[in-house]
Amino acid sequence: MRTMKLQLFSIVVALAASVSLAWADDATSKANDDPDANPPAGIVTAETVDRIVKVLEQAGFEVEVNKADSGAPLIESTDASNPFSVHFYDCTDGKQCGTIQFESGWNLKNGINAVTIEQWNNDKIWGQAYRDKDKDPWLSVSVDLRGGVTEDNFLDVANKWKDLMSEFAKFIGWQDN
Repeated sequence: MRTMKLQLFSIVVALAASVSLAWADDATSKANDDPDANPPAGIVTAETVDRIVKVLEQAGFEVEVNKADSGAPLIESTDASNPFSVHFYDCTDGKQCGTIQFESGWNLKNGINAVTIEQWNNDKIWGQAYRDKDKDPWLSVSVDLRGGVTEDNFLDVANKWKDLMSEFAKFIGWQDN
């Protein structure tokens, strides 16, 4: 009986060791893979510039992809009246980016006062407003894409951005000359 228990124990230990090794190999290979580099179809990450472009075009934007001085992608775009850029951040050597930021600025003859910018920021949860060195107003929205979002979710973000730009332009009294 004792011999049978030892044999059974040896079999259980051997099985446990093989399962542990298989798990370790699988975990190691998954740890070395960047899930944002090759996400499943329909998932947008900051590394899937082509998918970002596709969704922005679905939202009605004209899109041009360039490179920033850092080597990271830079999307320059516009709708009917508001040009903007999409900057890529949290990158390694211009790749493996994690975050993007939509950004647009308006050149006003006399700039804008800080109180108006503060009012916008106090009333909104989307779209941070600020002033540049010339006191011109800017609007930005940051989106963390690590792990990915669905194309539908990103389309919602793009449409919110479009609405925000239009709303902000009215808020600051923008008149395209």
